[in-house]
Amino acid sequence: MGIIRFLLAIAVVFAHTGHEQYMQMVGGKLAVELFYIFSGFYMALILTEKYVGLKMYKVFITNRMLKLYPIYWVVALLVILFSLYIAFDTNWRFWGVLQSYKLYWSKISVFSFLFLVISNIIVFFQDWIMFMGVNLTSGNFFFTDNFVETSPRLHSFLLVPQAWTIGLELTFYLIVPFFARKNTRWLILIGTASVACKVLLAATGYNNDPWTYRFFFSELHLFILGMIAYRVYNRIKHKSFSLRKLQAVLCLDILLILFCVFLRTYLGDFTDYIYLIVFACSVPFLFALCKQSKLDSKIGELSYPIYISHGLVILLLNYIFKLQSAYEGWGVAIATIALSFLLNHLILYPIDRYRQKRVKKN
Repeated sequence: MGIIRFLLAIAVVFAHTGHEQYMQMVGGKLAVELFYIFSGFYMALILTEKYVGLKMYKVFITNRMLKLYPIYWVVALLVILFSLYIAFDTNWRFWGVLQSYKLYWSKISVFSFLFLVISNIIVFFQDWIMFMGVNLTSGNFFFTDNFVETSPRLHSFLLVPQAWTIGLELTFYLIVPFFARKNTRWLILIGTASVACKVLLAATGYNNDPWTYRFFFSELHLFILGMIAYRVYNRIKHKSFSLRKLQAVLCLDILLILFCVFLRTYLGDFTDYIYLIVFACSVPFLFALCKQSKLDSKIGELSYPIYISHGLVILLLNYIFKLQSAYEGWGVAIATIALSFLLNHLILYPIDRYRQKRVKKN
């Protein structure tokens, strides 16, 4: 499944480069929601086969943090350093990603400032920021049903804005060990409640960003879909499937990712729902095909650093070359893949060896 996760990460890169028309793929929103399904599958897998029992809860949580935080912190630090370089290079007129802090630091309360700083460090609550604005008179946060209409937009204070999804993922990690112990009927019940929440929000007028895919409970059903997909895999894993059929599933999913823009022309608003169902049904077979492939695993390991670091690459290329073409998807994608390769070899793999030792000790 690594190649699929890799392509979904690249889809997010294209979505954020402003040149999606060249290679729209599935778009950023759908890519993120498909990631939720894959995440649910993998968490159910490792909680069943590796982190067994409540005594492993602490090891599971800390190992997930060791997986996510180091690369995030390095990227966030690089963003700060390059933003400070931009400030110096422009005689302190423009501060890159830190521009909102420069403009508004004196207009927000101490509590609001600390909340922004802490959320940038721990990643938790970054998804909450999408539901808030800041009152520049009082300096306090306020709830909003549409952050696009607020000024300044609070996500402009995030060093790695796309990391809000990681905050949502971390929330899922805190509760998934308890979900993994429940029977499938219980999971279906919770998933149904999540879908009902999403429908209710849309019916009552909350059908805009951030409600469409940033509200945790209304997205929980996607994680649960992934968990149920793992249970399906667990039932069929001893069955013999034709290699050609499994490869056909993989090829179909790759084609669906690459040519989603054409299908949207015919399927319209139903496209996302069809994709979510198709990929949820595909996951058990994709894993059966790819689980022994080291190459697929290595490719998949690039997806997280690609997702986290592409904003930094966009900032670098756009400033250094001072060309709009720096935003074009392919240039950003290639540079991000190269950076991700370095991040994995310098940070992820050494830490991963330590993570695996912790599992064996317990």
